[in-house]
Amino acid sequence: MRPHVQAWVSEFAGTAILLFASVLVARWLFGPHSALASAVPGLPGRIAIDAVVIGVVVGSLIISPLGRSSGGHFNPAVTVTLSIRGRRWAASTPGRVSERAVRTSRLRGRT
Repeated sequence: MRPHVQAWVSEFAGTAILLFASVLVARWLFGPHSALASAVPGLPGRIAIDAVVIGVVVGSLIISPLGRSSGGHFNPAVTVTLSIRGRRWAASTPGRVSERAVRTSRLRGRT
């Protein structure tokens, strides 16, 4: 597989996992009918748990094979910045950013 395509697929999969984990944890911690939300009293405690869990997910994704093949970032702003600074393939930036935009719009349509 070409390096650009492999990186795009890795970033797509990594970002999808990150978005899925973020939505899942948010629903568990802040959902109106969630047993976990009622078990953790107070907003600061729930926010702290959310931050720790998402931090672990991001860290795990970065050191995973997906992170290594994609450069370890799953944020379009990072891709664009690295491209502007000349540290990323400029030709691959539109594909990476558009792939994330499509995925985000699909996820928003499902909620």
